[in-house]
Order: sequence, then structure tokens, then C-alpha cells
Amino acid sequence: MNRITKLAILVLLILGSWFYWFQYRPSKIRAECAEKAKEFIRDSKDLSFSEGIAGYELVYKNCLRSKGISE
Repeated sequence: MNRITKLAILVLLILGSWFYWFQYRPSKIRAECAEKAKEFIRDSKDLSFSEGIAGYELVYKNCLRSKGISE
């Protein structure tokens, strides 16, 4: 391989890694945390509407924090 090909591969690897870390990974984590918060709401049928919303937000934000994402 010549020098330009190696450089192109390196650039593609760096851009691919950047995309994964800053775009794809956080979107997957947010979807997972939203599902976890929805399960909390489904399991907590006896909560009022405002308690349910507060519980959803608490579960969602704690899940994000535990996975290294701040909102």
C-alpha cells in the first residue's frame, strides 16, 4: 500500500470511531434508558400522573448518568 492509501484508511478509521462514540453509542444508550424508564411506568400502576412523570425522568436521567452521558 502506498502512503496515500494508508492515510485514507487512517482517516476513515478516525472518522468512523468518532461517529460511533459521539453519535451512534449515545443514541443507543438513550433508547435503552427510555425503555428502562417506560418499564418503570408500566410496573408502577398505582402512581399519579405527576408522580409517574417525575419517576420516569428520575429513572431516565439516572440511567444516562450510570452510562456516562450527561443531559
